[in-house]
Amino acid sequence: EAIDHDGQIDIRAVRDGDFACITVANDGPPIDHKDLAHLFEPFYTTKTDGTGLGLAVSQTLVEEYGGCITGSNRDDEAGVVFSVHLPLTGTE
Repeated sequence: EAIDHDGQIDIRAVRDGDFACITVANDGPPIDHKDLAHLFEPFYTTKTDGTGLGLAVSQTLVEEYGGCITGSNRDDEAGVVFSVHLPLTGTE
């Protein structure tokens, strides 16, 4: 939703030891710095018709499987990157 029809989305998956690391990056607008701290906060949204639940639910699901999810602006401020790290083995 954040990029226009000419935007690019880059999805990568690599193995890092016992973890699968998946990154999804785009070249859309960066997230306002005041909103970065609230990315995974339930009901926090900057959309007029959003619920603020998408990333909160995603974080809960990833953590239930023993992983973590992060989101940030790209280093060049020309887009956003989300990273998911999930264990390749079962959690106890």
